[in-house]
Amino acid sequence: MGRGGRHSGRRKGGRKVVKKRRHVTPAPLPQAPNKRPPPHATRTLSSDEEDDPTDYDLLLGVLGPMAKRPKTEDAKKTRKELSTSLSNRRESVESDASDGVDSDGVGGASDGVESDADDPGDDSEACDDVESVEGDGCDDVESDGCEGAETTNIDPFKVHFEQLLTDQQVEQLAQNHPPSYTQSDDTLLGAVEVANPLPERASVIGVPGNEQLFLKQQLKQHHSLVTSPRLQQSMFNILNSYKDLLFMRRTFENGEEIRRTYLLHALNHVLKTRSRVLKNKARLVQAAKTNKVIDDVGDQGLTRPKVLILLPFRECALRTINTLVELLLPQGEGVVSHKKRFQEEFSEEAHLPSKIKKPKSYEEMFAGNIDDCFRVGVSIKRNLVRLYSEFYSSDIILASPLGLRTILGADGEKTRDYDFLSSIELLIVDQCDVFLMQNWDHLLHIFAHLHLTPREAHGADISRLREWAVNEWGKYYRQTLVFSSFFTPEINALFNNYCHNYAGRVRVGEGPGDGCVSQVVVQAPQVFHRVHCLSHKELPEARLTYFVEKILPDFCGELTKQTAIFVPSYFDFVRVRNHMKRAELSHCLLSEYTKTSQVSRCRTEFYHKQKHFLLYTERLHFFRRYHLRGIHHLIFYSLPLYAEFYPELVNMLEEAGQMGGVTCTVLYSRYELHMLSRIVGNVRARKMLESNDNVHMIVMGT
Repeated sequence: MGRGGRHSGRRKGGRKVVKKRRHVTPAPLPQAPNKRPPPHATRTLSSDEEDDPTDYDLLLGVLGPMAKRPKTEDAKKTRKELSTSLSNRRESVESDASDGVDSDGVGGASDGVESDADDPGDDSEACDDVESVEGDGCDDVESDGCEGAETTNIDPFKVHFEQLLTDQQVEQLAQNHPPSYTQSDDTLLGAVEVANPLPERASVIGVPGNEQLFLKQQLKQHHSLVTSPRLQQSMFNILNSYKDLLFMRRTFENGEEIRRTYLLHALNHVLKTRSRVLKNKARLVQAAKTNKVIDDVGDQGLTRPKVLILLPFRECALRTINTLVELLLPQGEGVVSHKKRFQEEFSEEAHLPSKIKKPKSYEEMFAGNIDDCFRVGVSIKRNLVRLYSEFYSSDIILASPLGLRTILGADGEKTRDYDFLSSIELLIVDQCDVFLMQNWDHLLHIFAHLHLTPREAHGADISRLREWAVNEWGKYYRQTLVFSSFFTPEINALFNNYCHNYAGRVRVGEGPGDGCVSQVVVQAPQVFHRVHCLSHKELPEARLTYFVEKILPDFCGELTKQTAIFVPSYFDFVRVRNHMKRAELSHCLLSEYTKTSQVSRCRTEFYHKQKHFLLYTERLHFFRRYHLRGIHHLIFYSLPLYAEFYPELVNMLEEAGQMGGVTCTVLYSRYELHMLSRIVGNVRARKMLESNDNVHMIVMGT
């Protein structure tokens, strides 16, 4: 190295000669720039910063708390000034596309994945040569292209998203009072409950039964899909009204009908949004040529993604994409980008069928690829569906809760990102009951990160932001659709606490039934014990106390070996396990965290009476559906979420029942009416809860 380099010491005659360095007073280090203040924080700009504000500073200039927000006219003027400053500083308009897309659709580069900038159907180039709003024949620009547009009825899309709420109405919605439902009967859906938090707005929102579908021209060929006398007819009318929906009658038989219905609604929403953006862009181009000023161009949110679909498995995502392509590009008329890659990653390799026979519901639930960690961005163009697009260039995001959770991160993580959830207008949660078996906290984490203030601008055009997006009222305009197989307090709390749609809510409950207890073929007494407690919060401790004092002592003798205890909740499983350890009772454990080798050993020890008790969780039964042999006494610590598990487990007593002496014991409380109704039927469940007796017995097969 040269003189003054890092290795300045040299050897001369075997000795090391170290040159003395001249002492130089170091120059003062430049002052580190201040960290970006949190949103809405007061910031003092230097003279240089005032001349050259960043995109994020301009965005925060129009976002702020309600108390400090200017009035509507002042806000428009402020956004116009900020937009003018931004346009003067930029050398060229940025396009929606990024330089590359990574394999997860978040950002970066990926082999074989092109950017949206090269997309022939890109929005930024679709109508650049438009000289007139109605002159080029472009369906997306010249009109909304909606069926029924010539009638006097107004498109619910326009009614819902082009109305601005008042501060008083927003404050009323923010209080989140318990909704007051009114019941109405539907010939196909049954009992439908409707709640309108703002009655004055309910009169202008479409209601179920509206004959006008307002489909885009590209989707009009599917008119018969939602007008035939089937489930889709009533459901699409509800979806098209932009009310929130909690549908608790999803089955494997109607699952595909539900999927086609909400995908048709999602595509209709995306195409209308894109049509609005291109139409206003053509108006701006025309106005720029004539030096006119257009103010009513609020058609965008803080970020581009508008639809979020949460699914439990990759197989569900595969079916969703295939249905989406079938609806948008029938008979292969368009192009699906990266379709081969998607099919390879989301399909399952062919394998030999299992020799162990499983229930039909299990085979349908876990058919195909059951990986629960995925996320895919989908960009919708005129005749193009681009898969694996970057989230900030996507219109629709398909993901599992775990797949999104890895991106959202937690507080303190530097690489976390949740800005793409800031402008979601349609949220679809399909098979919500399965998320209870995976990790419910992931779903709650996603809902908690919706409509937060973005940390970056992401190329947002401030002059075209919707007024309610500027006011950060996105959650009051978002439509949420939740589909589940049954009702649970967790799903109901999710719907009540995170759904604030001003258009109202619709709830379709479970239909009346006789319960699944009729599927029990074992002639064993089924004894139901009611647990008393003053509140739902006290139920876990009250149930444990009742179990330890009233139930467990009767099954500790030599004549009651091979007793299986079914525990739905893992928290209750831990409580019972700890008690058995303290009481030094012979037991073995089967839970979702048990290794496969330990499962085999535990089942063998229980079958050969080497262990007195067997603790078995519902989540393990959901994912494995083991057929446990040797059960003589069965205890349901609480009612299972999936009612079909009850006859499955009780019928396992059939082999032991040939020798007699088998029993079934069930614990329940007055807070579990819905779960009890799914097992014993609605009429019998109400009688059991209203009765003065705490113990009831049912014997089937006699």
